[in-house]
Parts: sequence; structure tokens; C-alpha cells
Amino acid sequence: MALITNTLVAAIVVLLLVYVVPARIKAYNRLAHIKGPPTTGWSKAWLVRNQFGGKLCTTLIDVARKYGK
Repeated sequence: MALITNTLVAAIVVLLLVYVVPARIKAYNRLAHIKGPPTTGWSKAWLVRNQFGGKLCTTLIDVARKYGK
């Protein structure tokens, strides 16, 4: 049973290194010319945090004022 778990963990790590990380870097570089908060190119965490915090509308207005439409 432990062998299956270790193999699964290793497969997930390889998948992250081979596919997810290069895909995120490619997406970030493709959109790097668009102004915005620094972490938005790498993660949607700020969007989710504001959505669940109930202040997404005001945050998006503030971001649009600061960085443009």
C-alpha cells in the first residue's frame, strides 16, 4: 500500500514539474505586458479571497482605477 502512495506522490510531482509549471510560465509571459497586481499573473488566489470575503466588486473597481481598464 505504501508503494502505491509513494508512486502516486511521485507521479503528481513529475506532472507538476513537466506540465503545470511550464504552462504557468508560458501564460505569465504571454500576458506580462498587461498591467495589474503582481501576483495575478501566477495565481487566482487574490480573486478567490476577495470573492469569498464579499468585496470583489470594490476590489475590481480599485484595480481598474489603479491600472486602467
